Amino acid sequence: MREVLLVVHTGHQSNIDLARQVAGRLAVGGVTTRVLDDEARDLGPSCCTKVVPADDHAAEGTELVLVLGGDGTLLRGAELAARRGFRCWA
Repeated sequence: MREVLLVVHTGHQSNIDLARQVAGRLAVGGVTTRVLDDEARDLGPSCCTKVVPADDHAAEGTELVLVLGGDGTLLRGAELAARRGFRCWA
C-alpha cells in the first residue's frame, strides 16, 4: 500500500482544514496518510489513517513527506524526510 507522511502545523485552523482535505483526497486514491502522534489529536480521526511516533523512523516506508505549515514545520518535515533518504524541495 502507498503511504504519505503528513506533517502539519496544527496551531492554525486553516492548516488543519487543509490537512483533512488532503488526507481525504489521498484516501480516495488509495494512499494511506500517516501523521505524527503529537499532531494526531488536533487533526482528528478523519485525517489519520496511521499514527506514528515523531522519531527517526516516522517516514520509513513512505513515498512522500508532505508539509503544511511555515518555516519551522518545513524544517521538521525536511529532517524527517532526510532521515528516510528523501531529497527535499520547497
